[in-house]
Amino acid sequence: MLDDLQERRTARKQELLIELIRQQKRPEEITMFIKYFNYVLPATIFHLAHTLLK
Repeated sequence: MLDDLQERRTARKQELLIELIRQQKRPEEITMFIKYFNYVLPATIFHLAHTLLK
């Protein structure tokens, strides 16, 4: 199950990166997106799940 989730997350990340490139976003904007997707979003989801499971 975790592998499937990771595969879907990776596929979604790739789709979004392609869309950012298609929209001709600046490298700084793409870097910000990658940082958000890799660090902020998972931490937020983890915190939400932890809160809901209390």
